[in-house]
Amino acid sequence: MFGISKKPANKLDQAKAVVRLKYEECKALDNDSHRSEITRLRMAMQMRNHLDKTFIDAAKATEVFEEKYSGVPLTDELKKKLPRPKEFMRFESKLNGVVFTWMPPEFTKEMFKLGRSYQKVETDEEMTIFKAQSISKKVSDDLKLGFEIEVLRFLTEDEDE
Repeated sequence: MFGISKKPANKLDQAKAVVRLKYEECKALDNDSHRSEITRLRMAMQMRNHLDKTFIDAAKATEVFEEKYSGVPLTDELKKKLPRPKEFMRFESKLNGVVFTWMPPEFTKEMFKLGRSYQKVETDEEMTIFKAQSISKKVSDDLKLGFEIEVLRFLTEDEDE
């Protein structure tokens, strides 16, 4: 009737499968070839973006949620409306166009929780950065990168200027 196609959903599912596979392939790299090094660096940049955006999304979503439901008791129904982290993210890059990323849920949940905590002023900047680097180290170790991904630079950049 309207010619509605399921192709976009299939393409999205395919993209999700590909980025998940790329994450797993990065974990499986065992040599120090130039290509392996490039793959690790690309993955590290993607994971840094994913972690930073998860943190920012959590802070923004928490602010909106708190404003909307301020003073309302947290019922089971309201808990269902709590913001949640995303395992898959979409980024637009001038260099690479649209890039999808995937991160295991245990890391995204941890970073999202940290973003919420920071927004609620339950942790200060120094402790937040320390905890974020701890999460980042777990991701780096999981991917066997051989180096740590530096995250949340934007929290300290303002001080340097």
